[in-house]
Amino acid sequence: MRHLIPVMLLGLTLSPAVLAQSEAPPACGLLEPDKPHASGHGTILGFEDPVAARAGIPGREAQRGGPIDPGYLDDSRVVVRQDNGFIDKFDVPSGVSVHVGQRVKLQSSYRSTATPCSYVPHLIFPDDGPSV
Repeated sequence: MRHLIPVMLLGLTLSPAVLAQSEAPPACGLLEPDKPHASGHGTILGFEDPVAARAGIPGREAQRGGPIDPGYLDDSRVVVRQDNGFIDKFDVPSGVSVHVGQRVKLQSSYRSTATPCSYVPHLIFPDDGPSV
């Protein structure tokens, strides 16, 4: 009986530490740079179906290690043939109008400053000048 009390006290002492560890917020695992950079130019081949774009969000977030900034969740997505020959999908920021066949500037994804541990996806913008 003499050993029972210290064992119980030891259990009570460890419990708050164990609870604190399990309640700690997860570290941000986002794999994105702090700032965007220009990624060249391309031509819009088509628009991604909105249902397919929405369904692809979990996979995109898993690939990047964090959630998309909520301000970009409802963006249209386009399929773009980049000047280097690669074909990829890019978000069209709200307020930007584009059409199939249009030349666009490409911007890389980056960490959002609006929402912690989230990112702004790859974006396109109208190409107002000659290609480089």
